Amino acid sequence: MGKLIVLIIVAVLLVSLVLIKTNEISGNAAYDKDEIFIPVTVHLVKEKSSYGTSKDTEDVFELFEKVNRIWMQGQIIFIVEDVVVSEFSKEEFDKFLEGDIDLIVTRDDFRGGMINIYFARFVNANGISFPAQGFTLIGDVTTVNDFRTTAHELGHLLGLRHVSSRDYLMFKGSNGDILSQEEITLARENVKRFYA
Repeated sequence: MGKLIVLIIVAVLLVSLVLIKTNEISGNAAYDKDEIFIPVTVHLVKEKSSYGTSKDTEDVFELFEKVNRIWMQGQIIFIVEDVVVSEFSKEEFDKFLEGDIDLIVTRDDFRGGMINIYFARFVNANGISFPAQGFTLIGDVTTVNDFRTTAHELGHLLGLRHVSSRDYLMFKGSNGDILSQEEITLARENVKRFYA
């Protein structure tokens, strides 16, 4: 089982490298006919008390495989370019959760021109997105599948709002995974506007 997981991760990394080389997606979205490739930096929050994530690099790649299955409806593919450990003090992270988002966007490890996703153990919600700044914070402790929370928060970063049907990805607090054609169109247009 362990060898199979390692092989899957290696395959995902190789495909990601090929996509990066052939589509030059470093730092910007790339287009290949109908598919859109969006670069992502994943930050694993490390903090000694309640905020440090339990996720590791292997977890991230497994999660994004499932995220991309959902977003394939719109031919949008998120490419994890880097997984970094982002260290915070408890005081810093408390300030951020109280609304000081400059603590994130001014950090040396924040990558402009791409999506930044921070995974932390507990964030008082499944996830919180900041579309204008291009980042989201996702908790390890969620009320729905973690990959679904990630896909949902990415939807917010691409300009999507909550909907009223439980079967849809943008319904708040369910494991829905459907995207409407209107949502797909809006998300694709916003990729061009925000990340091109």
